[in-house]
Amino acid sequence: MSESLPRIGTPRWVKVAAIIALVVGLIFVILLLTGGGAGHGPSRHAQSDAAVAGSAPSVSTEHLVQQP
Repeated sequence: MSESLPRIGTPRWVKVAAIIALVVGLIFVILLLTGGGAGHGPSRHAQSDAAVAGSAPSVSTEHLVQQP
């Protein structure tokens, strides 16, 4: 009978996972640097100064005033 030798080196699943992680990381960096995915990201929720100044809601404080 022949004895099987123990495998030496990194398992295949680790190599595949590393390659996938590198590809995803590269795509992320490329999109970040090129401005890809415009309209997405945290800045799309920020309001401009003009929009903030012009759209402030009016709040009535009449119900907060105590009557003597």
